[in-house]
Amino acid sequence: MTVSLILGVRRGTGESEYLDNAFNSGLLTEFTGSGQLYLTIRGRERTKAFDFRIAASNLPIQVNGVQIEADAGYEGEHDVILIEAKIGTPSHFNIRQLYYPFRHFSIIAPQKRIRTLFFEYDLSAATYTFYEFIFGTSEVFDSIQQVKCCVYSLVAPQFYKVDELLDVRFETESQIVPQADDLNKVLELLTLINKGQNTTSEIADYFVFDPRQSNYYGEAAEYLGLITRNRGVFEMTERGRDFVTTSPDAQQVFAAKLIVNSWVFRELIDCARHKGFFTYQDVEEAIAMARTQDGQQRYTKSTVGRRGDTIVAWIKWLTEQLGVFKCEGARYSLA
Repeated sequence: MTVSLILGVRRGTGESEYLDNAFNSGLLTEFTGSGQLYLTIRGRERTKAFDFRIAASNLPIQVNGVQIEADAGYEGEHDVILIEAKIGTPSHFNIRQLYYPFRHFSIIAPQKRIRTLFFEYDLSAATYTFYEFIFGTSEVFDSIQQVKCCVYSLVAPQFYKVDELLDVRFETESQIVPQADDLNKVLELLTLINKGQNTTSEIADYFVFDPRQSNYYGEAAEYLGLITRNRGVFEMTERGRDFVTTSPDAQQVFAAKLIVNSWVFRELIDCARHKGFFTYQDVEEAIAMARTQDGQQRYTKSTVGRRGDTIVAWIKWLTEQLGVFKCEGARYSLA
Protein backbone atom coordinates (compact mmCIF):
# COMPACT_ATOMS: atom_id res chain seq x y z
CA MET A 1 0.00 0.00 0.00
CA THR A 2 1.32 3.46 -0.88
CA VAL A 3 1.05 6.01 1.94
CA SER A 4 0.61 9.68 1.03
CA LEU A 5 2.85 11.83 3.25
CA ILE A 6 1.92 15.46 3.88
CA LEU A 7 4.46 16.64 6.46
CA GLY A 8 8.24 17.01 6.15
CA VAL A 9 10.79 14.90 8.00
CA ARG A 10 12.83 16.42 10.85
CA ARG A 11 15.26 15.16 13.46
CA GLY A 12 15.58 15.82 17.20
CA THR A 13 17.52 15.00 20.38
CA GLY A 14 16.97 14.36 24.11
CA GLU A 15 13.83 12.34 24.86
CA SER A 16 13.80 11.57 21.15
CA GLU A 17 16.46 8.89 21.62
CA TYR A 18 14.14 6.75 23.74
CA LEU A 19 11.15 7.54 21.56
CA ASP A 20 13.13 6.50 18.48
CA ASN A 21 13.99 3.26 20.23
CA ALA A 22 10.30 2.63 20.90
CA PHE A 23 9.44 3.42 17.27
CA ASN A 24 12.24 1.36 15.72
CA SER A 25 11.38 -1.64 17.89
CA GLY A 26 7.73 -1.56 16.83
CA LEU A 27 6.20 -0.49 20.15
CA LEU A 28 4.51 2.59 18.71
CA THR A 29 2.95 0.61 15.87
CA GLU A 30 1.82 -2.02 18.37
CA PHE A 31 0.20 0.63 20.58
CA THR A 32 -1.53 2.65 17.87
CA GLY A 33 -2.50 -0.14 15.48
CA SER A 34 -1.94 2.35 12.66
CA GLY A 35 0.09 0.11 10.39
CA GLN A 36 3.15 1.54 8.66
CA LEU A 37 4.19 4.86 10.20
CA TYR A 38 6.70 7.47 9.04
CA LEU A 39 8.43 10.11 11.14
CA THR A 40 7.28 13.38 9.56
CA ILE A 41 7.17 15.87 12.44
CA ARG A 42 9.85 16.91 14.90
CA GLY A 43 10.81 20.26 16.39
CA ARG A 44 9.39 23.75 16.74
CA GLU A 45 6.99 25.67 14.56
CA ARG A 46 4.28 28.33 14.80
CA THR A 47 0.62 27.44 15.05
CA LYS A 48 -2.06 28.20 12.53
CA ALA A 49 -4.89 30.44 13.77
CA PHE A 50 -7.62 28.79 15.86
CA ASP A 51 -10.02 29.59 18.71
CA PHE A 52 -10.80 27.54 21.80
CA ARG A 53 -12.56 27.93 25.10
CA ILE A 54 -12.48 26.51 28.62
CA ALA A 55 -15.50 24.41 29.61
CA ALA A 56 -16.53 26.78 32.42
CA SER A 57 -16.49 29.80 30.11
CA ASN A 58 -17.95 30.67 26.72
CA LEU A 59 -15.32 33.32 26.07
CA PRO A 60 -13.25 32.42 23.00
CA ILE A 61 -9.46 32.43 23.29
CA GLN A 62 -7.64 33.18 20.06
CA VAL A 63 -4.34 31.57 19.12
CA ASN A 64 -2.20 32.47 16.13
CA GLY A 65 1.51 32.01 15.55
CA VAL A 66 2.23 30.59 19.00
CA GLN A 67 5.37 28.47 19.18
CA ILE A 68 4.82 24.76 19.70
CA GLU A 69 7.23 21.86 19.78
CA ALA A 70 6.41 18.26 18.95
CA ASP A 71 8.88 15.71 20.27
CA ALA A 72 7.79 13.56 17.35
CA GLY A 73 4.93 13.09 14.92
CA TYR A 74 4.34 9.97 12.84
CA GLU A 75 2.14 9.69 9.82
CA GLY A 76 0.28 6.71 8.46
CA GLU A 77 -2.32 6.16 5.78
CA HIS A 78 -5.15 7.51 7.94
CA ASP A 79 -3.54 8.90 11.11
CA VAL A 80 -1.11 11.53 12.32
CA ILE A 81 0.33 10.51 15.70
CA LEU A 82 1.58 13.45 17.80
CA ILE A 83 3.75 12.63 20.80
CA GLU A 84 4.87 14.58 23.84
CA ALA A 85 7.79 12.65 25.37
CA LYS A 86 9.32 12.74 28.84
CA ILE A 87 12.11 10.88 30.55
CA GLY A 88 10.95 9.79 33.99
CA THR A 89 7.45 9.46 35.38
CA PRO A 90 6.03 12.97 35.89
CA SER A 91 2.96 13.26 38.10
CA HIS A 92 1.37 15.84 35.79
CA PHE A 93 1.80 17.63 32.48
CA ASN A 94 0.49 20.76 30.78
CA ILE A 95 -2.54 20.03 28.56
CA ARG A 96 -1.31 22.76 26.23
CA GLN A 97 1.58 20.47 25.18
CA LEU A 98 -0.96 18.16 23.56
CA TYR A 99 -3.81 20.53 22.72
CA TYR A 100 -2.01 23.18 20.67
CA PRO A 101 -0.26 20.66 18.37
CA PHE A 102 -3.57 18.78 18.06
CA ARG A 103 -5.42 21.87 16.82
CA HIS A 104 -2.52 23.03 14.63
CA PHE A 105 -2.08 19.77 12.75
CA SER A 106 -5.85 19.28 12.49
CA ILE A 107 -5.78 22.38 10.28
CA ILE A 108 -2.74 21.23 8.27
CA ALA A 109 -3.96 17.67 7.69
CA PRO A 110 -7.79 17.76 7.95
CA GLN A 111 -8.15 14.56 5.94
CA LYS A 112 -6.37 12.52 8.62
CA ARG A 113 -7.22 11.61 12.19
CA ILE A 114 -4.99 13.52 14.61
CA ARG A 115 -4.08 11.39 17.63
CA THR A 116 -2.32 12.72 20.74
CA LEU A 117 0.00 10.54 22.81
CA PHE A 118 2.06 11.11 25.94
CA PHE A 119 5.20 8.97 26.21
CA GLU A 120 7.35 8.20 29.26
CA TYR A 121 10.62 6.33 29.53
CA ASP A 122 11.37 5.12 33.06
CA LEU A 123 15.16 4.92 33.41
CA SER A 124 15.13 2.90 36.62
CA ALA A 125 12.60 0.31 35.39
CA ALA A 126 13.64 0.37 31.69
CA THR A 127 9.99 0.62 30.64
CA TYR A 128 8.26 2.50 27.83
CA THR A 129 4.78 3.84 28.60
CA PHE A 130 2.31 5.26 26.08
CA TYR A 131 -0.89 7.13 27.00
CA GLU A 132 -3.44 8.14 24.39
CA PHE A 133 -5.71 11.12 24.99
CA ILE A 134 -8.64 12.50 23.04
CA PHE A 135 -10.39 15.86 23.22
CA GLY A 136 -14.10 15.09 23.49
CA THR A 137 -14.93 18.48 22.01
CA SER A 138 -12.08 19.73 19.87
CA GLU A 139 -12.83 23.40 20.60
CA VAL A 140 -12.81 22.86 24.38
CA PHE A 141 -9.34 22.91 25.93
CA ASP A 142 -10.16 20.87 29.02
CA SER A 143 -12.29 18.19 27.35
CA ILE A 144 -9.25 15.90 27.46
CA GLN A 145 -9.82 12.22 28.26
CA GLN A 146 -7.40 9.31 28.58
CA VAL A 147 -8.56 6.41 26.41
CA LYS A 148 -5.62 3.99 26.49
CA CYS A 149 -2.39 3.20 28.34
CA CYS A 150 0.21 0.47 27.83
CA VAL A 151 3.56 -0.20 29.51
CA TYR A 152 6.22 -2.07 27.53
CA SER A 153 9.66 -3.50 28.23
CA LEU A 154 12.16 -4.49 25.57
CA VAL A 155 14.28 -6.37 28.07
CA ALA A 156 13.29 -9.74 29.50
CA PRO A 157 13.37 -9.82 33.33
CA GLN A 158 16.95 -10.38 34.47
CA PHE A 159 18.12 -11.46 37.91
CA TYR A 160 21.64 -11.03 39.20
CA LYS A 161 23.71 -12.28 42.08
CA VAL A 162 25.72 -9.65 43.94
CA ASP A 163 28.98 -11.17 42.70
CA GLU A 164 27.86 -10.60 39.11
CA LEU A 165 27.54 -6.87 39.79
CA LEU A 166 30.62 -6.27 41.94
CA ASP A 167 33.22 -4.57 39.77
CA VAL A 168 36.18 -2.49 40.98
CA ARG A 169 35.76 -0.21 37.95
CA PHE A 170 32.47 1.03 39.45
CA GLU A 171 33.70 1.60 43.01
CA THR A 172 33.39 5.04 44.60
CA GLU A 173 35.10 6.27 47.73
CA SER A 174 33.03 9.38 48.47
CA GLN A 175 31.93 9.46 52.11
CA ILE A 176 28.67 11.23 51.33
CA VAL A 177 25.40 9.29 51.59
CA PRO A 178 22.43 10.09 49.31
CA GLN A 179 19.10 11.52 50.42
CA ALA A 180 17.10 11.04 47.22
CA ASP A 181 14.60 8.18 47.27
CA ASP A 182 13.54 8.46 43.62
CA LEU A 183 16.34 6.75 41.69
CA ASN A 184 14.64 7.59 38.41
CA LYS A 185 15.11 11.32 39.09
CA VAL A 186 18.77 10.76 39.99
CA LEU A 187 19.35 9.14 36.60
CA GLU A 188 17.13 11.64 34.79
CA LEU A 189 19.35 14.38 36.18
CA LEU A 190 22.08 13.19 33.81
CA THR A 191 19.90 13.69 30.76
CA LEU A 192 19.23 17.28 31.88
CA ILE A 193 22.92 18.01 32.38
CA ASN A 194 23.63 16.44 29.00
CA LYS A 195 21.21 18.97 27.45
CA GLY A 196 22.86 21.91 29.23
CA GLN A 197 20.43 22.28 32.17
CA ASN A 198 23.16 22.00 34.78
CA THR A 199 22.48 24.54 37.53
CA THR A 200 20.62 24.07 40.79
CA SER A 201 17.90 26.53 39.75
CA GLU A 202 17.39 25.00 36.29
CA ILE A 203 17.05 21.52 37.76
CA ALA A 204 14.65 22.76 40.44
CA ASP A 205 12.51 24.42 37.76
CA TYR A 206 12.42 21.24 35.67
CA PHE A 207 11.42 18.93 38.53
CA VAL A 208 9.21 21.60 40.17
CA PHE A 209 10.89 21.41 43.55
CA ASP A 210 13.03 23.76 45.62
CA PRO A 211 16.78 24.23 45.04
CA ARG A 212 17.63 22.29 48.20
CA GLN A 213 16.12 19.16 46.65
CA SER A 214 18.19 19.80 43.52
CA ASN A 215 21.26 19.59 45.72
CA TYR A 216 20.02 16.35 47.29
CA TYR A 217 19.62 14.72 43.88
CA GLY A 218 22.92 16.17 42.72
CA GLU A 219 24.55 14.75 45.84
CA ALA A 220 23.07 11.32 45.06
CA ALA A 221 24.49 11.43 41.53
CA GLU A 222 27.84 12.50 42.97
CA TYR A 223 27.69 9.58 45.44
CA LEU A 224 27.44 7.25 42.43
CA GLY A 225 30.36 8.97 40.73
CA LEU A 226 28.22 10.33 37.90
CA ILE A 227 28.73 14.07 38.39
CA THR A 228 30.78 16.67 40.23
CA ARG A 229 29.29 19.76 41.87
CA ASN A 230 30.85 23.18 42.17
CA ARG A 231 28.96 26.25 43.44
CA GLY A 232 25.57 25.20 42.15
CA VAL A 233 26.81 23.91 38.80
CA PHE A 234 26.76 20.20 37.96
CA GLU A 235 29.16 18.57 35.52
CA MET A 236 29.15 15.00 34.29
CA THR A 237 32.12 12.77 34.97
CA GLU A 238 33.43 10.25 32.47
CA ARG A 239 31.29 7.65 34.22
CA GLY A 240 28.24 9.86 33.82
CA ARG A 241 28.93 10.26 30.12
CA ASP A 242 29.32 6.48 29.85
CA PHE A 243 25.87 6.02 31.40
CA VAL A 244 24.20 8.51 29.07
CA THR A 245 25.72 6.83 26.00
CA THR A 246 24.91 3.30 27.16
CA SER A 247 22.08 1.65 25.22
CA PRO A 248 18.71 1.80 27.02
CA ASP A 249 18.54 -1.97 27.46
CA ALA A 250 21.84 -1.93 29.41
CA GLN A 251 21.33 1.19 31.54
CA GLN A 252 19.46 -0.62 34.30
CA VAL A 253 22.36 -3.01 34.96
CA PHE A 254 24.79 -0.08 34.72
CA ALA A 255 22.82 1.71 37.46
CA ALA A 256 22.75 -1.45 39.58
CA LYS A 257 26.54 -1.75 39.36
CA LEU A 258 26.91 1.87 40.42
CA ILE A 259 24.80 1.27 43.52
CA VAL A 260 26.19 -2.12 44.54
CA ASN A 261 29.78 -0.88 44.29
CA SER A 262 29.18 2.31 46.30
CA TRP A 263 30.71 2.35 49.76
CA VAL A 264 27.51 1.99 51.83
CA PHE A 265 26.36 -1.02 49.83
CA ARG A 266 29.76 -2.66 50.05
CA GLU A 267 29.49 -2.36 53.85
CA LEU A 268 26.00 -3.90 53.80
CA ILE A 269 27.09 -6.74 51.51
CA ASP A 270 30.00 -7.52 53.86
CA CYS A 271 27.54 -7.50 56.77
CA ALA A 272 25.20 -9.92 54.96
CA ARG A 273 28.08 -12.27 54.21
CA HIS A 274 29.23 -12.17 57.82
CA LYS A 275 25.93 -12.87 59.59
CA GLY A 276 23.67 -13.95 56.70
CA PHE A 277 21.54 -10.80 56.53
CA PHE A 278 21.40 -7.10 57.34
CA THR A 279 18.67 -4.90 58.81
CA TYR A 280 17.71 -1.23 58.87
CA GLN A 281 19.82 -0.87 62.00
CA ASP A 282 22.84 -2.07 60.01
CA VAL A 283 22.01 0.53 57.35
CA GLU A 284 22.00 3.29 59.96
CA GLU A 285 25.23 2.03 61.53
CA ALA A 286 26.94 2.05 58.13
CA ILE A 287 25.82 5.62 57.45
CA ALA A 288 26.96 6.72 60.91
CA MET A 289 30.48 5.64 59.90
CA ALA A 290 30.69 8.45 57.34
CA ARG A 291 33.28 11.06 58.27
CA THR A 292 34.22 14.53 57.09
CA GLN A 293 37.74 15.30 55.89
CA ASP A 294 38.76 16.32 59.42
CA GLY A 295 37.45 13.06 60.89
CA GLN A 296 34.18 14.33 62.35
CA GLN A 297 30.94 12.35 62.10
CA ARG A 298 29.26 13.60 58.93
CA TYR A 299 25.58 13.02 59.82
CA THR A 300 23.48 13.62 62.93
CA LYS A 301 21.10 10.95 64.19
CA SER A 302 18.04 12.48 62.49
CA THR A 303 19.94 12.90 59.21
CA VAL A 304 21.14 9.30 59.39
CA GLY A 305 17.50 8.18 59.48
CA ARG A 306 16.49 10.22 56.43
CA ARG A 307 19.45 8.98 54.42
CA GLY A 308 18.78 5.46 55.64
CA ASP A 309 15.35 5.68 54.03
CA THR A 310 17.03 6.42 50.69
CA ILE A 311 19.37 3.44 51.02
CA VAL A 312 16.37 1.19 51.77
CA ALA A 313 14.49 2.60 48.75
CA TRP A 314 17.47 1.69 46.55
CA ILE A 315 17.70 -1.76 48.17
CA LYS A 316 14.03 -2.31 47.29
CA TRP A 317 14.74 -1.24 43.70
CA LEU A 318 17.61 -3.75 43.43
CA THR A 319 15.35 -6.41 44.95
CA GLU A 320 12.28 -5.79 42.77
CA GLN A 321 14.00 -5.01 39.47
CA LEU A 322 17.01 -7.34 39.48
CA GLY A 323 16.53 -9.77 42.36
CA VAL A 324 19.86 -8.84 43.98
CA PHE A 325 18.54 -9.10 47.54
CA LYS A 326 15.83 -11.10 49.28
CA CYS A 327 13.56 -9.43 51.79
CA GLU A 328 12.16 -11.48 54.68
CA GLY A 329 10.36 -9.25 57.14
CA ALA A 330 12.89 -6.73 58.45
CA ARG A 331 15.87 -8.69 57.12
CA TYR A 332 17.64 -8.41 53.79
CA SER A 333 19.89 -11.18 52.51
CA LEU A 334 21.89 -11.82 49.36
CA ALA A 335 19.86 -13.65 46.72
